[in-house]
Amino acid sequence: MSVPPYATLRDALQMPTRGTAVRDAIHLRWLFCLALVATWLLMFALALAAPVAFGALAGAMILLFLWGATWLAVGSALSYFADRWGFPLLTALALLALASSCTNDNHEIRRAPEPADPAARPTVGAALDAWRKVNAPAPDAPAPFVIVATAGGGIRAAYWTGTVLGALHDTAGQALQQRLFAMSGVSGGSVGATIYRALLALPPERYASACPKGMMDCAQRVLSHDFLGPVSAALLYPDLTQRFVPVPLFPDRGAALERGFETAFRRTTGADLLQSSLAALAAPRPWPALFLNATWVDNGRRMVASSLRYGGGPEEAFFARANDQLARLGRDLRLSTAAHNSARFPLVSPPGMWKRDGAIAGRLQDGGLFENYGAETALELLAFACATLVCAPAPDAAPAIVDASAMPKGPTAMVSARGGPVYPLVILISSDPGLPEELAGSPVHAPIEFAYEARSTLRSYERVRAGRGQEAAARLQAWTAEQRGKFFHFRMCDPQEQDLQPPLGWALSSAARARIASFLLGGGADGVTPSCHDWNARSLAEVARLLAAKP
Repeated sequence: MSVPPYATLRDALQMPTRGTAVRDAIHLRWLFCLALVATWLLMFALALAAPVAFGALAGAMILLFLWGATWLAVGSALSYFADRWGFPLLTALALLALASSCTNDNHEIRRAPEPADPAARPTVGAALDAWRKVNAPAPDAPAPFVIVATAGGGIRAAYWTGTVLGALHDTAGQALQQRLFAMSGVSGGSVGATIYRALLALPPERYASACPKGMMDCAQRVLSHDFLGPVSAALLYPDLTQRFVPVPLFPDRGAALERGFETAFRRTTGADLLQSSLAALAAPRPWPALFLNATWVDNGRRMVASSLRYGGGPEEAFFARANDQLARLGRDLRLSTAAHNSARFPLVSPPGMWKRDGAIAGRLQDGGLFENYGAETALELLAFACATLVCAPAPDAAPAIVDASAMPKGPTAMVSARGGPVYPLVILISSDPGLPEELAGSPVHAPIEFAYEARSTLRSYERVRAGRGQEAAARLQAWTAEQRGKFFHFRMCDPQEQDLQPPLGWALSSAARARIASFLLGGGADGVTPSCHDWNARSLAEVARLLAAKP
């Protein structure tokens, strides 16, 4: 039996047809609809004016339900009239969004409020020379040359990176800050490394008052804030609306995430250092340097935001495959923006866009799309350091366990070596609970059976990202062994050994934070296997011992 189309909106809403009851029903239902529209407008204004405060107060899940409820009235009315008039509403909205995308890109990368000149940054070679004068001034026992590579993985990677670096700092004292030359980060690892580096830049009196329990506690408190709420508020209201507006009018959700980082740091420390210049981070001392890896959308290559620049001559040959992000953009970045450019995970954060001469010049996305461990950039830094300084075997180093002839070699044009010897001390921080202890091994997973033709390609794209990163991390480990240096891997447990895996999003519960800390410190709510805790605890103690050793 066919049902005739509704003749009027009154019929669609099943309203009474006569008398006072009609007026009462119309007034009540229209008032309810108007109240929903007014609530949506209010939340739009709050998300536009204060996405961090509004998002953190409401939370991502509540925001999603409120957004759906307040759109109910508008969506129902639009659907009714589109059906009544035979108008293809969904098709029209899709075409409007596609047409508007040609002119409404509101995702331009934020500018630093007090930018420094990117060309004035010290070169990697100049920073190495300054590091050598402090750490290896005379031909004596080799000094540890420390490089950190920290992998992506959302907020759990950021929190884990802050926990590990903070614990190393608290255990080794100022030795880590003095010996650590650079941190190569990806995605959440970049966020954690940036937080640690910004805490190092606090004046001593400010650090003492803001971080009385030490570096690890301070970094954890910064990263305990809810960053998902601000992103959700900006995504559901101004940024979603912008998709149907032909000209860029509203701020994007990426800016909300960066402001969330800045607010968390300011509330914890009382300082606005995450809004400060990346290029100026090298003053007065050019290390520890940040190398934050993003992916250049237009060619799929690395684009690295760093407080140092790549010099010419022999130095340029070592970093030929890296792209200097500040040089490509032609301007400086905030620390929060540089970290976010490395952590622009698809859909959660938009691709970051930059312009040259008024035209769009390119876009960036998450560095993990290229290589998720920061190992490629770390290898370049280490190869250049050993060609510039004198690399010697570490104290009590084990014999080389790899065939050196099989290892990839860097450029042979070398800077003249000066100063005392050094040995590579490489720290890898990973956040994948499924990562095997043996990085060079190839994990075996169950093959796809259902819909294998359609799903195999998708799985290949997803797994090759992780596989390429693991191969780069394995090369980093093998290179360190070839140089007879020291390699330490701070890792999370195998998922077979645990019931709870920390999430990848931008918010962590107290239980998830305790779980992550327990990988290093033990005492998790659900317990941690002795193998995982002992592995990381032994690495922590050994790194601290090596850093504290006097040449």
